[in-house]
Amino acid sequence: MNARDGLAIQVSSSCGVKLMQRIIRPGLTTPGPPRKRAPSQRRCSCSRNEQVQADGRRTVIPRIITDDVAGLVRFLKTVFGAGGEPQSAAPTEMTMGDSVVMISDGGGAREAMPAFLYVYVQNADETYERAIAAGAESIEKPMDMPYGDRRATV
Repeated sequence: MNARDGLAIQVSSSCGVKLMQRIIRPGLTTPGPPRKRAPSQRRCSCSRNEQVQADGRRTVIPRIITDDVAGLVRFLKTVFGAGGEPQSAAPTEMTMGDSVVMISDGGGAREAMPAFLYVYVQNADETYERAIAAGAESIEKPMDMPYGDRRATV
């Protein structure tokens, strides 16, 4: 079983210590066992009342592992007006509205894996057309949903 078969979750704290990485396996309700920590990794000493994410960060930040960081950055800029520039020594951080999406090639430690983002935009139809013009493949054309959203999937 590898991350392509499920969802990789990386858990960190603001003191910079990676606490664990787990893989959620399809069909299971609980995560698989944590990967072993390197002996040099220390445990976080943050108290439960401290802010656990760095200033200005949300609790959850999607991170996409791709074989084409520059291509995905161009696509997000073209389709969503995202801000950010490719980085080589750290994940690229793209801003989209009030959110950040991290993009990297996995640094040789992780393989590219599927990702799915639900992005709120001003006009789903126009955004869909920009995505198609930028080379995306249509999965769902724009349509009204019973819960009130108008959505399209590429």
